[in-house]
Amino acid sequence: MKEFQGHIIIQTMFLKGMTDGENVDNTSDSYVQPWIKAVKEIKPSQVMIYTIDRETPAPHLKKASKEELDSIAQRVREMGIACSASY
Repeated sequence: MKEFQGHIIIQTMFLKGMTDGENVDNTSDSYVQPWIKAVKEIKPSQVMIYTIDRETPAPHLKKASKEELDSIAQRVREMGIACSASY
């Protein structure tokens, strides 16, 4: 992705919950910090983040909250990268 030299838009879905007994919450710092680091290295022209918009195939998966997405988006913007969040 770095080879696109900024001519790339990164889209990422954030969600929470459990599936098959595994925690799939990717809104926590343990997941967001490495993701932020990768975004910083890739230097995309834009980042788009969102959460689940439909019924999920696993009943224990949940949407990331507006506050969680806004917090992640703000961290991207602080790097000087345009970021939109869809709830």
